[in-house]
Amino acid sequence: MIRSSILPALLFLLAGCTLDSASPLGDPDKAKVDERVLGKWRIMNKEALVHSLRAEKLSAAGYPAGTLKLTLGHGGPESENHLLAFCTELKGRTYVHLCGTMVAVSEPLPAWDKVRGTLSILKYAVAGEMLTLYQLNASPLDMAVAKGELKGELRNPGGKFNIGPEYRVTDTTANLAQFVADADEKLFSGPKGVFTRVK
Repeated sequence: MIRSSILPALLFLLAGCTLDSASPLGDPDKAKVDERVLGKWRIMNKEALVHSLRAEKLSAAGYPAGTLKLTLGHGGPESENHLLAFCTELKGRTYVHLCGTMVAVSEPLPAWDKVRGTLSILKYAVAGEMLTLYQLNASPLDMAVAKGELKGELRNPGGKFNIGPEYRVTDTTANLAQFVADADEKLFSGPKGVFTRVK
């Protein structure tokens, strides 16, 4: 199932390949801003749907202190969108939670309570002046849910489009975090998106 609200904007290589979950990998109220991701980034793939990404701390009432405001650029200021996010670290690896849906820059940001339960998770890494986003390999996730090792629900029952994982995770934060920590290398082995920092 292609989520039109987020995926065409941020997942510039393959649509649908995030870990969709009702629960986060960690408590968003305790999340800390990863200072390394702050600033403006430009995608190295010129054919990508997203041309630029800007990450800023969101200092506004009603949002956790670790909330980020992402601005996604698609070729010009008139096509920019905002998206809320926060980061989590597990066993030295870093993950970003994309929260809710995108909004145009001219629109108000959604209330935190409206987006905190609609999460799309990606792995990321920062090395020097490069930011890499790792997409999901859906097979380990779908297999874990099918075997009952992780709780989940069908993302698009009876639908025609089945790009990405078949299931949305509905398990607890503790169980999801353990699964991701154990299966990380296989789970986030999909295509990568590489950004370079704009100075």
